[in-house]
Amino acid sequence: MLNNPHYRASGYPYHIPERSYVITNGSHVVVDHDDYLEGLADRRPVLAVGSNMSPQQLARKFPAPHGGAIPVTKIRLLHFDSVYST
Repeated sequence: MLNNPHYRASGYPYHIPERSYVITNGSHVVVDHDDYLEGLADRRPVLAVGSNMSPQQLARKFPAPHGGAIPVTKIRLLHFDSVYST
């Protein structure tokens, strides 16, 4: 369903939680900022902007079987610009 273009277009913009969350088995749970942050030494951080901050987009782009749970820590970056690039 998440890869269906019509479904994705009709659901845009996607829900973005106001706090940090963890995606497990396709669903997300809101957490405190330091929950689930242990054992991440071998993981790579990803900066998410716009609709990519939503659990729906992250679950579609990073399927669970490859990396397990996806911890998402909400932060605010100062003195950064977001630009489009091909």
